[in-house]
Amino acid sequence: MPTRKPAPDAVNARAVVIPMGFTAEKVASGETELAIQQISELMTVPGIDVVGPFPPELQTVTRFDAAIFTDAKNAAGAAALMAALTSPAAAKAYADGGLVSRLAIKE
Repeated sequence: MPTRKPAPDAVNARAVVIPMGFTAEKVASGETELAIQQISELMTVPGIDVVGPFPPELQTVTRFDAAIFTDAKNAAGAAALMAALTSPAAAKAYADGGLVSRLAIKE
């Protein structure tokens, strides 16, 4: 990794910004050499190699949280969904999809 940050103007002069979609499609088409996006989204684009995440100090983490409200109309259904979302099968699906679970895997 570089020890100093490049000037924003230098980066922006070479950047290809897309308003939506997968940045890696620009790599696959040859329009650019590097794509920066969530790993889970990079993994879906054929014809590219995902080299890995940024170091932790440069990461921006996206959290997904779930909760059951005390007055939920279907608390049992909500509890079943929470159990499914925190199951070992779900943890494997998250990992296979390029996501990192904050939960310990239940065996």
